[in-house]
Amino acid sequence: MLQDVSTLSKKGRSQNPNIRTIAFEILEKCNLYCDFCVRSASYKLEAMLTEEQFQERVNRVAATFPNLELVALTGGEPFLHPKIVDFVKIAKQCTRYMSITTNATMHKLPELKALADLKYCHLIISLDGPDASIHDFVRGKAGAFDGLVKFTQYCREFGLPFLMNMTVNEKNYQRVYETAQVAQSLGSQDLSVALVKPEGRGKAIEDNDAIFVEVGRQTMLAQRDFAAHGLKVRFTDPLAHIFDVRLSLPGVRRGCGANSGALHIQCNGTILICTSCKESLGKIDDESFDLGERSKDDDRICGIYDRKNLGGECGGCSFVEACGGCRCRAIPTEEGFTGPDPLCPKNVSPFKDSSTETVLQTALSKLLPKNARDSEALKEYLRDWKNAEKMESAEKNRKMGKAGKDGKAGSEDKPEKDGHRADKEIDLLSVKRWGHNMDLGGGRTHEGAAGWRHVDTMRRWLTYGTLPTDLSGKRVLDVMSGTGGTALLFAALGANAEATEENDHNRAAMTFLADQFSMPAKVVNHSIYNLAEDESREYDLISFIGSLSQHSDMLAALRIAFNHLKDGGKCLIETQTSTAGGGEDQFWGPSSPRGLWHVPSRLTLIELFRAAGFQKTVIVDFDEQRRIQLFGTRTSWQEMPVRRGLSITSLR
Repeated sequence: MLQDVSTLSKKGRSQNPNIRTIAFEILEKCNLYCDFCVRSASYKLEAMLTEEQFQERVNRVAATFPNLELVALTGGEPFLHPKIVDFVKIAKQCTRYMSITTNATMHKLPELKALADLKYCHLIISLDGPDASIHDFVRGKAGAFDGLVKFTQYCREFGLPFLMNMTVNEKNYQRVYETAQVAQSLGSQDLSVALVKPEGRGKAIEDNDAIFVEVGRQTMLAQRDFAAHGLKVRFTDPLAHIFDVRLSLPGVRRGCGANSGALHIQCNGTILICTSCKESLGKIDDESFDLGERSKDDDRICGIYDRKNLGGECGGCSFVEACGGCRCRAIPTEEGFTGPDPLCPKNVSPFKDSSTETVLQTALSKLLPKNARDSEALKEYLRDWKNAEKMESAEKNRKMGKAGKDGKAGSEDKPEKDGHRADKEIDLLSVKRWGHNMDLGGGRTHEGAAGWRHVDTMRRWLTYGTLPTDLSGKRVLDVMSGTGGTALLFAALGANAEATEENDHNRAAMTFLADQFSMPAKVVNHSIYNLAEDESREYDLISFIGSLSQHSDMLAALRIAFNHLKDGGKCLIETQTSTAGGGEDQFWGPSSPRGLWHVPSRLTLIELFRAAGFQKTVIVDFDEQRRIQLFGTRTSWQEMPVRRGLSITSLR
């Protein structure tokens, strides 16, 4: 039996209150051969703890980590150990909760009944697909799925609670939602979904950006649909907050096992900082070092637990408390274990590749007035354009009865003969109705409502590799281009740029600027909806930069974009997503001061891409204001998955 822990601490030994979870690997042997196993377990491995060895290790853990909340028994396959029930009784005396991780193929009924009678142990069952064709393939043994189903039947009969894990790789990532359905039908209370880790037999997922988005999408859908049926579905990856903004609200602290106070002790005694990788603190059986002190002072633990020693973009990220990145994925980076998580879009630094910045600055240098005379002509045009806007606004106010009692415009709206405002000269630097900022040369900037968003967005597309640095020969459509900031920048990068724009003044402004800058950019239509019946135009890229939510029917707009892209073409989006506390969709409607109709959640945005026909979606960036950049790729033309209720019935 476990001794009184107060008698176990030797002089000079310290405790670490931050470690809350310990996983004990009680044997290496496994009856399956899963292709992603981080332990590389197999039936040929013979290492197995004796009861005495396990007792000693539990004693030391109990004395060192006084705040343990969970002890997990793992393997190999724990039910291959003849002392499994005794091990649970020993470990329980140093923790509040006990769990056993199992592949659910060992039908040891006396042990299951005994565990159920203890009332404090639950099982974690690995379910990696919705049927035998997927699960057995991943698990490396025919009959594994049927065995699991029978195992859960015994658990329900004995009253032994169980949760489920799903490890996702290229073979099963499209079946997450269906797997959740099966987990719910089998009686699981929880399904945790995790990406395979690049350790042991596990390999990093190829094309992981698109797979990551698809796993996040399906997990969020399952989370939404099965909560009412008693199944909690969780995407356990640290980056899950990208999809579920509730996970990044102030005060929420999450992370992987390595940065959330968990250790894994292998059968051979090696103490791992992370269950899924080989970063080691030392040996549990080695009395020559102070385990408590080592676990507190080791930078790989304390500096990650308090998030102070993280490298790359992770260290300075505003989402560090909600995430912290995956330490296992970070190992191949230059910084190693404490480095940036390479799966996170933010770890593609926009300033890491100086050549990309050079390309962007070269393009921006082309968007300057051709000479001083033209610069003055441009300034005069902007002044006239602004006055026309003000006159139009004053006329609208008079018609709506919002002018003064005499029905005339106020003095600040009354122009003089030379086109200047009566009370003072128009300061170009104070104009806010312009679409984007524009460099007039000589340190002068004409400010617009969207600021430098078009430049920042383009920088991100280029750095991430979404766009080639040379767009020569590419045909690009910028939707709702405003005064043309983005379309002109596409043209400066070499593209044949076209745009849609509904506002008369904006169209005129873009046409004038394209001429001033000698850029191959033009407005081809008022609205993307006008292209629904036009089969002649075909594009390599179509962009919605800050404009998607200004469309009352976003699905129709995206489907029209899909139809007008070439195979392999991309639809680029930068947009606001829901600012609601839980990330729910928001309808702002015609009263929106920013002209936004429907502001979607991130899940809805990804679903819109899928409903429009795009076969691949990748997230490129996101920020604390809940803006997001992503793109969808048309790999080939296909029918819309659902055509019911289309606003444009003729839409292909």
